[in-house]
Amino acid sequence: MAELLLEIGSEEIPSRFIELAINSLTEGLSSELRKRGLLFKELQKFGTPRRICIAVLGLSGTSLPKKETIGGPPASIGLDVK
Repeated sequence: MAELLLEIGSEEIPSRFIELAINSLTEGLSSELRKRGLLFKELQKFGTPRRICIAVLGLSGTSLPKKETIGGPPASIGLDVK
């Protein structure tokens, strides 16, 4: 299992916005990891007025298998009729 640390540095954020920023980043990261088929055990979040950090613990090394079917144009359009 791997670990990932996402750290974003910024200009000073007012203290009343830090928790909102941390929660928003955590939800977005969690959603993107799941959408891409990456499993994880836990997300830990940290923040200061100049840093927002999310630690992803127990990150799977590979994504879940995914089967995708992509359809092309209808045969009547794709083939020449003689």
